[in-house]
Amino acid sequence: MNSSLNTVYIDYLRVFLLLQSKDETLGKIKDIIQLNMKKEDSKFELENQYTLINVTGNASIKYLFFNLEFMDPKVRKTGRYTIPIKQSIAF
Repeated sequence: MNSSLNTVYIDYLRVFLLLQSKDETLGKIKDIIQLNMKKEDSKFELENQYTLINVTGNASIKYLFFNLEFMDPKVRKTGRYTIPIKQSIAF
């Protein structure tokens, strides 16, 4: 065995995932979830399951030159502008 070339399962998995399309990858993930869930409930069908994801957060931008009178006092005080972000997706 050549000691300069050691590959492990994760390396094979990365190559495998890079060589196929996003749809193929998601389809295989769906199949694995379906198989695992059928072990718990033989009537389980992934296509009948629904989910909702809510994400909230803040993005903060530091102002370098905009500490002027017309700026929001909170921005002038901190030197940063904060943008609230809220995103939801259901499928």
